[in-house]
Amino acid sequence: MKKLVKYLWKWLVVLVTTYTFISVISSFIPPKFFWGLFFLSYSVPFVVGINLAVLLLYFLFKKHFWIIAISTAFSIFGISNNWSWKSDVNDGTANYSLMTYNVRVFDLYNWLDRKTWDTWEARTDNGATLDSLYSTILESDADFLCIQEFINQKKGVYQSEKYLKKQGYKYAHLTYAFEQNVNQFGIATFSKYPIVRKEVRYFKEISLNTGIQITDVKIPGDTLRIINVHMQSFKLGKSDFEHLNTLSDSTLQKIDSKPTKDLLKKIKLAFIKRSEQLDELLSLIDESSHPVLLCGDFNELPNSYLYRALSDRLKDGFQEVGKGFGKTLVSNIPALRIDYVFHSSSIKAISHNVVQRKLSDHYPIIFEFKKGKSNY
Repeated sequence: MKKLVKYLWKWLVVLVTTYTFISVISSFIPPKFFWGLFFLSYSVPFVVGINLAVLLLYFLFKKHFWIIAISTAFSIFGISNNWSWKSDVNDGTANYSLMTYNVRVFDLYNWLDRKTWDTWEARTDNGATLDSLYSTILESDADFLCIQEFINQKKGVYQSEKYLKKQGYKYAHLTYAFEQNVNQFGIATFSKYPIVRKEVRYFKEISLNTGIQITDVKIPGDTLRIINVHMQSFKLGKSDFEHLNTLSDSTLQKIDSKPTKDLLKKIKLAFIKRSEQLDELLSLIDESSHPVLLCGDFNELPNSYLYRALSDRLKDGFQEVGKGFGKTLVSNIPALRIDYVFHSSSIKAISHNVVQRKLSDHYPIIFEFKKGKSNY
């Protein structure tokens, strides 16, 4: 019996260590080459917990300490981008600010109050949610607004373009990917400073409302290139969410069903497409003749290949001056950060604040910065 316990302990250490190294390394491999590894990179926070549990068990078995210690340290390295303990105190030297916010079409479908996905009818009143979303945006007093899942109505209470321009954002880059009745859907960048160049690249092959919006803004003594991004989502519909709710019944028949397979296909496609979109985004960054502010909804965690690739090119504002976990996705799961502000080295980060208001499925980020001497 004693030999069996030692044998099992040995193989537990081997399995945990192997799984740890594969999971962490998977975040350095582009998903388009092997998309399945991406599930492993998402599991790294869970892997940390497993390693800590095994580390505690060491005191019972007294064997393989260094292997366990190295594995635990490597797992913690894998999630090191998920938090920051830098000071979040604004020293008052910022001369510009930017807000990025996925507003989920300003809660047009009343998702905030809806507990189920029984209906998709649009609301007919602007309601308290719309007023609160507008108030949150205007309270930031940001110089630049980058909005994903933007909606504008030609007629109706959601005339967002007209409203924000009246509130002082006289310069706007508005790109509507598609229209439905009186509703216009797309990406929007508003500015208090003159816009001197506009460009947009949509990813229309599988999702009309995602893409890259490039806006050059003239500020005193320089030009900033603001890249407003909405990367490919999993594009889950009402039926997908309904099926997810039934997966608690984890029978083989349920897991092997066509809805489950269709769901996995969507997840696979999203991973691959984001990897391809990343290649285009990296080219834009490398080719930029101006300091870059890159922000938006990236639909990826900090322990992902996408994050590592972008942070090799630009600085993460949250890692520079943020504090805590910087959670941006409204969820019961802690530390889900999928919205970011990246910036060139000539831009000095002053403060990074996630506004904890549940008005969308994302929290907005307010990033304050100082424009230093340009390296461009």
